[in-house]
Amino acid sequence: DLAAKYPQKVTELKAVFDSEAKRNDVYPLGLGMPKPNGGGAPSLVAGRTDFTYYPDVDPMPPMAGPVLMGPHSITADIVVPTANADGLIFADGGRYGGVALYLKGGRLIYCNNFFAKSIDTIWAATPLPPGRHRVTYTFSREDPKMWGGGTGRLFVDDKPVAEGKLAHVGMPYAFGSLDVGRARGSPVSSDYQVPFVFAGTIEKVE
Repeated sequence: DLAAKYPQKVTELKAVFDSEAKRNDVYPLGLGMPKPNGGGAPSLVAGRTDFTYYPDVDPMPPMAGPVLMGPHSITADIVVPTANADGLIFADGGRYGGVALYLKGGRLIYCNNFFAKSIDTIWAATPLPPGRHRVTYTFSREDPKMWGGGTGRLFVDDKPVAEGKLAHVGMPYAFGSLDVGRARGSPVSSDYQVPFVFAGTIEKVE
């Protein structure tokens, strides 16, 4: 650490950093956490309500995707194999908070992990038959308070197959990841282990 020995150089380097940061829209500095009204930071999600992800997309930071705290839906077009119909469809976050939509034993399952303090799971009663399906999760928020919960519902080919109450909804774990088709970060649910590759085909998730 030569800062004390060369204070003038420190001042010069600070000025260079400040100039380059402003030129490249770096400010305000942070960990990628959302700020009120965006805080002036550039955003991949600001002003958008529709997102489409494709299988085997490189893992993305959770905050690079939509914040799923209000009413929303997750829809995936998939092809279920004839055997071993397991695997991750979509996940955002990790073991300390996030959401996951997946098949296990052929059944459609949604997990809501509220900062590892509470976990709500909704699952279909019967396995999906082999073949092409459209699976959907919807959330209706009923508690307007901070972290307030609501009702989650699962649909297969537009037909309801399960629903359940979510006590709370929160942010995805900042050091987790947004994944499609396989888990690359820590698992949102203890119900599966990384990489939990989807055994069938995922065409897209919206």
